[in-house]
Amino acid sequence: YYADPTFTINPPQQTSECLQISLMQGNCIVNNVCKDQVRSAKISYIGDSSTCGSWSTSVSHFLPGEDYVIKSAYQCRILEDVFKEKFDAFLYYTDYTAQFKGTYTCVLKNTFQGSGTRYRCCGTSCATGAVGQAVAFSDKFCEAGCRAEGYAVYEQTM
Repeated sequence: YYADPTFTINPPQQTSECLQISLMQGNCIVNNVCKDQVRSAKISYIGDSSTCGSWSTSVSHFLPGEDYVIKSAYQCRILEDVFKEKFDAFLYYTDYTAQFKGTYTCVLKNTFQGSGTRYRCCGTSCATGAVGQAVAFSDKFCEAGCRAEGYAVYEQTM
């Protein structure tokens, strides 16, 4: 055995530029704190007695403000935190529910004119409608319905 005084090790970080980790009730909660950036990430963790071992998981599309929960996990560390794209927080779906009062409980019109398909989302569920058309959606895609589920509506382009 010998010691090399020039050897350094760069351990994985518990936090990074955009990702913060907290531990709650035996689960690691990773949050994207960069309000205008979609990130991809790789996270390592140690499992509890039910998932004994050292593990890693990847998140390919981590939205601003989003929490990613790793159940039964301890010693979570950020292995990679990579900028994926700028997040467009503008809501292009306009609420037309009032014009259909009594008939439909959530009517949205997609006004997005950019390239790709714009989706209206609540939690992990997303839906889309034809551009320029008023379309009936599940209640959770309107702001009040999404709030009732414990989330806030957001949109993303794919």
